[in-house]
Amino acid sequence: MQDAQNEIKILMKRFFVRDEATEDGAVEMFLFGTIGDDLNCEDFVRELKELAAENKTICIRINSGGGSVFDGLAIYGALKNCPVQTIGKIDGLCASMATICALGMSKVYMSDKAQFMTHKPSGWAFGSAADIKTYAAMIDSMEDVLVDVYAAKTGLSAPDAKAKFMRPEDTWFSPQQALDAKLIDGIYQDNDRIVSVPVMKDQREAIAFYNSFFKNNQPAMKQVVMSAAQLTALNLTATSDASAVTSALDNLIAKAQKVDQLQTQVTDALQAKTTAETELANLKKTTTEARVDALLDKALNTDKKITAATRTALRAQYLGNPDALDTLLQSMTPILSVSGQLKEGETSDKFKGKTWGQLDKAGLLPELKTKHPDAFKALYKEHFDKEYKG
Repeated sequence: MQDAQNEIKILMKRFFVRDEATEDGAVEMFLFGTIGDDLNCEDFVRELKELAAENKTICIRINSGGGSVFDGLAIYGALKNCPVQTIGKIDGLCASMATICALGMSKVYMSDKAQFMTHKPSGWAFGSAADIKTYAAMIDSMEDVLVDVYAAKTGLSAPDAKAKFMRPEDTWFSPQQALDAKLIDGIYQDNDRIVSVPVMKDQREAIAFYNSFFKNNQPAMKQVVMSAAQLTALNLTATSDASAVTSALDNLIAKAQKVDQLQTQVTDALQAKTTAETELANLKKTTTEARVDALLDKALNTDKKITAATRTALRAQYLGNPDALDTLLQSMTPILSVSGQLKEGETSDKFKGKTWGQLDKAGLLPELKTKHPDAFKALYKEHFDKEYKG
């Protein structure tokens, strides 16, 4: 047990987590307010992960009229993939995107005084006709994603889920109707705070009604105990007053911000280094390829050592090794034409200027092979792009 003389207790507010646990031992979180506004998805997901590392069950109490689709989907994904059991309890209103969040929990239960509401996703857009069409297509795509969530929970097909939960008008479910539709897993009695629920005209009226009952039901102040080592690190003592604690925490936050700034600078420097290395590698690659192309063009057009087909093959083989290609090309001899191979003074007009196919069709290849073997070999290499080995 820590020495009471060497510890200090301070109160810190955590927006989502209440200090006391529920009767079944599950720590509580609150999904209250407008998603994406009152309820920040990044903070919610971060605290969910922290609690999942320390608890086997997390109870999440719900009173929300919905909000941002994207923030809601982020919360749904975190809940769906949470490694521990998550139990949802709808204390008041669960409407629009809040219903999607609720369906991401392991089990979800509803107060007998609560209400559940679904409707099509909506939004607004301005700009050109093309901009508005693009936004409308995005809304339709969102609707398909939400329909899949309802279908997975209730066991309905996507078309049936869409017809039941994505109507043009708001669709309200009493606790029993929500249970019958398999949107929730059970109903619990809540007679302490809400005696009866009036008939609601619309979503705004429902939000106002439930908020009036839960406006004070936010996470309480959380008592944090600081050890002697922590006090020493912050230059505090067990008798430090609130202003000293606040000052120490402010200094700690300032140092953390400087660390973040330095980390950003280091990250930027590393990124710049990576970019420079990439640009240098690309330059080397471009220079190497240019040299390979120059060597091959010279061998093909000037030195007459290779054919076009051979050029293509050599380029693929030596694209990254111009030195080896240069050595190979220097060892090669020029390809002489058939005319160049024919000796002056011999009856060779019938061979000159003819292709392999023309000589073959005329039946002159055997005679060319016998009388002018070098010309035959040159024509063979030119036609088949390989040396004659017969």
